[in-house]
Amino acid sequence: MPAGEDDRSVEQLAPFSYQHERRRAIKNLYPYGFSMNELFDDILAMEDVQGIILLSFQGDIVFQKLEGSGGFDPESVSWWPSFVEALQGVRESDAVFENNRIYIRQTDAGYLLVIMGLFAPVAKLRLNCDVLLPNLREKENKHKGKRWFFQKKR
Repeated sequence: MPAGEDDRSVEQLAPFSYQHERRRAIKNLYPYGFSMNELFDDILAMEDVQGIILLSFQGDIVFQKLEGSGGFDPESVSWWPSFVEALQGVRESDAVFENNRIYIRQTDAGYLLVIMGLFAPVAKLRLNCDVLLPNLREKENKHKGKRWFFQKKR
């Protein structure tokens, strides 16, 4: 069929399969019910913040976004599980190096690592984490099955 002859969209041509695939893709992309990019945009927009890594309690990278990382590739690091094991019991930590600082915060999903420069406002970062991290909990399905639909209203 020549281009321009059928102007219908993919949704109109195959609505069921498109919607089904779209829902499955959204569920896979956003297991927490939202985009991680949207959640961490406030932290990444702060002055002198260079990146964020969210590690699970098993040491797997759940989310990463690094800006100007200087060639650091978190995916190539093999010692994340050992690092997470060493953090056992640590709720909050601030490590200062020569030119950088790493803020570590325990969350319900794992450990949040914020890589920043020496002059990043740590108090503002802590405040942002206090506000944003409760959103990181996985959505709990309160209604299991269709039983809630058939209950009598009181």
